[in-house]
Amino acid sequence: MRQTIFQTMPSSQSFKTLPIPEGIKKVAFFHSHILWAPHFENELELILELQQKGLEVVAYVCNGVLDGCDQNHSHNLAACAKCMLKRKAGYFVLPKGIREIPIRLEKRSFSLHKGMSAEQLKETRYKSFDIGYAILSSLVSITRDPYLTVDAYYGDALKIAGISAALHDFFLDSLTQESPDLVFIFNGRFAYTRALVRACEALGIPYFTHERGANIHKYMLFENTMPHDMEYFQKLIVSAWHEDPLSEVEKERHAAAFFKNRKEGKPSDWYSFVDKQDSSIPITNASSNLKIGVFLSSEDEFFAIGDAWKRPLFSSQLEGLAYLKPMMEENSKVHWFIRMHPNSKGDIFFQNEVNKFAGDRVTVISPDSKVSSYQLLLDVDKVLVFGSTMGVEACFWGKPSINLDNAFYQNLNVAYTPNRKEDISSLVFDEALPPKPILGALMYGYFFNTFGYTFKYYEPEDFGDGMFMGKNINWFLTKAGVLRAIKRRFSAISTFLRGTGTAVN
Repeated sequence: MRQTIFQTMPSSQSFKTLPIPEGIKKVAFFHSHILWAPHFENELELILELQQKGLEVVAYVCNGVLDGCDQNHSHNLAACAKCMLKRKAGYFVLPKGIREIPIRLEKRSFSLHKGMSAEQLKETRYKSFDIGYAILSSLVSITRDPYLTVDAYYGDALKIAGISAALHDFFLDSLTQESPDLVFIFNGRFAYTRALVRACEALGIPYFTHERGANIHKYMLFENTMPHDMEYFQKLIVSAWHEDPLSEVEKERHAAAFFKNRKEGKPSDWYSFVDKQDSSIPITNASSNLKIGVFLSSEDEFFAIGDAWKRPLFSSQLEGLAYLKPMMEENSKVHWFIRMHPNSKGDIFFQNEVNKFAGDRVTVISPDSKVSSYQLLLDVDKVLVFGSTMGVEACFWGKPSINLDNAFYQNLNVAYTPNRKEDISSLVFDEALPPKPILGALMYGYFFNTFGYTFKYYEPEDFGDGMFMGKNINWFLTKAGVLRAIKRRFSAISTFLRGTGTAVN
């Protein structure tokens, strides 16, 4: 039976020291996304803390054996070299070395039918591994195509399937042999990391997935689950609000800072999508009695997480908009403003389809428009979302919010969430619909402004770079760094050959 490390859900203030209980002696890592800073740096941080506790640490490493991965899908040899160089540079900074376990794969032929739909692929399994979701998750991440079919990416899907299945078998065998007490994995949703997650679960080995925290100075751990676990995340949010020792005034201050910083284009958890927008640009139609803002999300954002993220009402936002279209046309006193997410600027198909809903009573705002999303939020009377964070932000700013999809805030009572399509209309046209109580939004804002473990040894400079133990382990990613690495390697070879009496030109 899997060991539970947290006896209760941790609160934000409990993220001080690693939750490693007595009895843990051996810990394993899988360095899967080394070039995606700061995730490898996060693993170095964890390794150093574990070594200081006297624990044995081993690491599963790819020395170019994976025929493509999320960060290097085409298996470019230069990218492979950079990945291995960065790994070695990181190890060099550690006071104590760790034992590497090279990944070795036996080829697996995995059959997929070209005519499979994405939904059919999601149901595909390999042993206890939800390999279909894993394939889709990596494919969508690589292609940014939320409308993909197996036929369109058949070769890529087959490649990912074969490697994932072989990797799952490798982890099953190696974990059985190595018998670690705990495993650390980045994110967990991608094809190759999910192969390890499911192997750990099959063998009853506890694991943590890790991801970014509330800001660049923090990281987060998720016990025996992935960061996209809605139920787990919402329990964390509620636990933080009720159990953290800060006063309610301090918690509200943190919560308000979260929402105000996002409004001002200064989010702490990722790059801003609204910092180039202009709040002075007018947009709303003052002659309308009721103004509704529809804030869309990136269509690929939660496309292939798992069954818990199956959409409750519509298979896509486009299907949802099609259902809303008669409502958009039936009442001349209502004006709709459809704001596409700035992150959708590369999705031309999606933009073209959404633009078809534009009309006398519907204003469509493009992803790259300078129109301020937050000024629009403040100007409209009501907000409708498909899981967008705007659903909870609307609650904070005193606007009634209707959410038609899954969201991390869906059980916090911040938005109206109809269980049936037939219930949407009454919510949309109720001009007296009050906003939800602000408490759930405050809980959400407080958690997202504070959660995570603070780095001790990694000093980030921005979202993609920083210093570990005072050293920049990304130096070789520059052209000068690569040339230095080649020069050092050549110098070492030359010295060796001179020692053997071999002529060197």
